[in-house]
Amino acid sequence: MSSRKPPGSSRTVTRVTSQALTGAGTYLRPAGPGLGGARLGEQVASLILHEVAGGTVAPGSFLPPEAELAELYGVSRLAVREALQLLASVGVVSVLHGKGTVVREETDWDVLSGLVMGALEAVGRGELLRRDLYGVRRILECAAAEMVASTATVAQRKAIANKASTLVAEAESEQTPLSQFLETDRDFHDLLAQTAGNQALRQIIRQVHVYLASSWTAVRLGPAERLESGRQHQKISDAIVAGDPAAARAAMEAHINHAEREQTIDD
Repeated sequence: MSSRKPPGSSRTVTRVTSQALTGAGTYLRPAGPGLGGARLGEQVASLILHEVAGGTVAPGSFLPPEAELAELYGVSRLAVREALQLLASVGVVSVLHGKGTVVREETDWDVLSGLVMGALEAVGRGELLRRDLYGVRRILECAAAEMVASTATVAQRKAIANKASTLVAEAESEQTPLSQFLETDRDFHDLLAQTAGNQALRQIIRQVHVYLASSWTAVRLGPAERLESGRQHQKISDAIVAGDPAAARAAMEAHINHAEREQTIDD
């Protein structure tokens, strides 16, 4: 890593060398002479982001030139260019034409993108991300439950009740695979967001649930936990069917708080 001051400037520019990246850790290095398979650009973007999220590359630093990155990862410059464009699209870097690629502050990152979520989890920062995402759930889903309890049609209330009944039935059956139970759980929350009639809300809730669901295991979500989850969803559904906004908000908040406690108990 080298530093220099541009002519006429008091600001120090830090440029990261490819040697600094190479020494970051074996889990970041390509296996064999280079990466392979489809979506090379995404693979390279993931490797670079691991370096950044892990602290090897500080915000404000310039990444090595495309040619050096291509040699480091054993890919073409085109793949590197695609990787940098992908990182720029999620706010991790800015590509300054004629100057290079600079790493941006974490506050600029799109933490709801799968690329960023996966990198934070991989470098051991998943617990903090999960805490933030549960905070997002409390803000958005409690309001959504309250809204749906006030505005849902008879048909929409019936659909929500049916989805809750399906979840309860799956929770009561020991034959239900965890993946299926989690999918039905996500479907329930997605149905509420859909019923609220806000596509942006629905998309955010979907992304949050996909990441959080990946952290559940059969140990953390055993038979007893699934039964409790089913009861909580039934309570949310009952409040919505009854047209009780306050009860729907309270039931959703209790459910989210419980899920957060269960999911972080071993973190």
